[in-house]
Amino acid sequence: MKAIRLITFLILILSSAANAQIALSETMDMVNYRFADSQSRAFVNQHPSLTFNGFKSSNDNFGYSLESIINKIYYSTTPNDQKLIRNLFNDIVADAILSDVIDPNTNNNCPLDRNQVETNSRMLQNLAFVALISYVATEEGINVQNPPNGAAALPAPTQAMSNLKTAFTRMLGYGVFGMTCGDEVHRSQSITNTAKAIDLYLALENAYKHYENLSSWNFSSSYFLNSSQKTQLMSIFKGSLDGMYAHLKDGAFGVSVDEVEPGNRPLIIYTSIGYSSLVLQSQNKYVNGYIHINNLIEEALERSNRPAGSNRIYYWGYQTADGESFWAEGQYYFKYALKHVISLWHAKRINNISTNFTYIDPFLSSNSMAKKPLIWLAQTYAPGGL
Repeated sequence: MKAIRLITFLILILSSAANAQIALSETMDMVNYRFADSQSRAFVNQHPSLTFNGFKSSNDNFGYSLESIINKIYYSTTPNDQKLIRNLFNDIVADAILSDVIDPNTNNNCPLDRNQVETNSRMLQNLAFVALISYVATEEGINVQNPPNGAAALPAPTQAMSNLKTAFTRMLGYGVFGMTCGDEVHRSQSITNTAKAIDLYLALENAYKHYENLSSWNFSSSYFLNSSQKTQLMSIFKGSLDGMYAHLKDGAFGVSVDEVEPGNRPLIIYTSIGYSSLVLQSQNKYVNGYIHINNLIEEALERSNRPAGSNRIYYWGYQTADGESFWAEGQYYFKYALKHVISLWHAKRINNISTNFTYIDPFLSSNSMAKKPLIWLAQTYAPGGL
């Protein structure tokens, strides 16, 4: 349950906007250039853009902006916001525990305990979420330590940002995020958690530059990663993407893994690395030295959106016979893959990513290829589990 709390925020896109109590500046939605140039900046033009639809958005139907979320947390009195937003917010805050970030035991630089690796990544994204909310809300005049409207109390911004930096440096300290190591599917959640954390961290850098009215991107602060730490973070993260993509293209007799398996495993890996590549700050835009990030994202979207017919590589279509009410590998595996697929679909929407094929928005009610399998899952889901 804990692992999907933050992603639940990501798909709450249909509620009407609350009456705004704060109004963030549109200038905060900017490319992050801290210790980066035009060649090495991240793929997307704004942060946050994975969990939130930027700092400010005129269209909450494409995802809540940070402005909207803060207003719903601290000011909204509508029952829907209290149930769906504030309760989730309180759960995430309760689950942002720095002491739970523990170095896993390793063998040949490979973590043996994948559950600890996933816990670390979940703590990282939750701590990033708390730090960003604490800092921006405080700058906008909200007392986050004694908040209004029944919201959970947050640590002061300095403490929240210090906790986040400590979590990042601990993970850098043992030298590996442990997202591959021959267990690519089960590491996929760790890599998407970490991508969300990096996106929120880049947004925090943007917010700090804005509120401190800094003219240079190369600012130093004890609350943020320095240049070498940030470079190391991006290098380790890209190495994890490289390893996962290399696994997809591994195989024998001229047939790769992503061709042999028409199901959940390659779908999860493709959508995870396509989604996660959006936060990379690197001059090297080729994953595994083989595929450009632009093409990787295109490929991930194709394999999760295009009708398949008899083509096994379009996994969503193939698993559903192009949108029938079932999932060939069953409810458990469908549910496992769904959170990764929805994350990519949602990021595509927020960032207005173009494709070279006809992409049909899966969030539209007219898209039966996405809707029918979801209705089937809801109808076959028993109380308390599958």
